[in-house]
Order: sequence, then structure tokens, then C-alpha cells
Amino acid sequence: LAHQNEILLAARELFARDGFHDTTLDDIAHHAEFAKGTIYNYFSSKEDLFFTIIEQVLEGIQAIAESAVDTAHGDSREALTAYARGVVGYYREHSDLVRVIGSELPRIHSQEHRARVKAIKRRHSRIVGTLARPLLRDMRGGKLQPLDVDQVAFLFNGILNFYLVHRISEQESWGYENIDQIVSLIVTLFFDGLERK
Repeated sequence: LAHQNEILLAARELFARDGFHDTTLDDIAHHAEFAKGTIYNYFSSKEDLFFTIIEQVLEGIQAIAESAVDTAHGDSREALTAYARGVVGYYREHSDLVRVIGSELPRIHSQEHRARVKAIKRRHSRIVGTLARPLLRDMRGGKLQPLDVDQVAFLFNGILNFYLVHRISEQESWGYENIDQIVSLIVTLFFDGLERK
């Protein structure tokens, strides 16, 4: 397991620095200080490594979602604010890797990777399901409109991710704006809308 983690770490660093296409398994082996054959003990291909890294990223985001929901005492606005803050921080810390995933993932949707893409979609659905829990409580309690809670959670996560991936992809490096300003903009628009009350 230690060797597998070292290989994944080397691949993450090189994919983030050089991009997916410009990184070879030889590069990863050299960076991890292993023989290339050692990589094949754990991963079948460069794509296999890439999908494993995406799954690790989604596990990290799932942990952020669980923590945000568990510490918000059931209030959906508080939970989604904490989640957004955590995701902005995570994306900021891993902006080069997020940029590579955002640009490369759509290009490797092929028949041979269909099962891996489905696994990624299942992980994403778990995140959405976690975000839906406090929203559902507030809908049942009359604080929010009774809408399709899964679609509402999916929209919030989609807005947040689209905004962050777009911001990261248009800049060489992540800017140092105030995280709370970004989070407040997204949460306020989502919960309150644009119209003056």
C-alpha cells in the first residue's frame, strides 16, 4: 500500500505540473523512484492512475460534505455554506490538479473506461445525496420550498463546481480573493435569489 500511495503522489504531482498527456509512465516511475514495472503491480495504465486520482479527489470532497452536514445541526444554509467554504479551499489548494482533471476527463470517456466513469458518477451522487439531507429537513420543516431535493442539491453543487473550475481554468494560478466573498455570493444567490424583497 505504501508503494501504491507513493506512485499516486508522484502521478498527482506530475499530472498537475505537466498535464496528463505530457506525463508518461516512465516519468511517473522516475519521479516515484521505482522501476516502471512496479507501477504495473498496482495500475494497468496511465488512465487507471488518473481515474484513481479522480476518485481520491471525490473522496476528499465527500469528506468535506459529510463534515459540513454533520456540524451544521441540520440547517441547510449553514451546511451548504460550510461545504462551499471547504470545497473552495480544497480547489484552491489543488488548483493545478483540478485544472488537469477538468480539461482531461471529458477526453477519456471511451468504451474501455465506461465502468470507471460510472464509478465517478456514483461518487458524485453520494456527495449530492449528502448535501440533500439538510435541504430535505428544511423543506419538511417549511423553511424551504418543497422541491425535488436531489435536483436542488445537484444544482447547488453544479453551480459551485462550474464556477470554481471556470475560475481555475482561466488563470495560471488561483487568485487570492477572499474565500468568504466567493462563498457568500454563491450561497446568497442560491438561497435568496437576485430579486429585492
